[in-house]
Amino acid sequence: MMYKHDCDKCVPLGEYKGMDLYFCNDITGPTVIARYSDFGPDYKSGLCFADFDEHLSKARKISIEKGLI
Repeated sequence: MMYKHDCDKCVPLGEYKGMDLYFCNDITGPTVIARYSDFGPDYKSGLCFADFDEHLSKARKISIEKGLI
């Protein structure tokens, strides 16, 4: 993984086109994350956006393949 990520509940899914991908299932429910720097707010997330975003779609696909969702 290329960037620092501070959530210990997140499952790393690998790197894809310059971003680190994660799956997280915390108290707010399952989601996918694509991080693009070490700076805290530099990420995008949301299963609801996976149909519209290439990185989140890839994270969802990997999450499904791994049986996480």
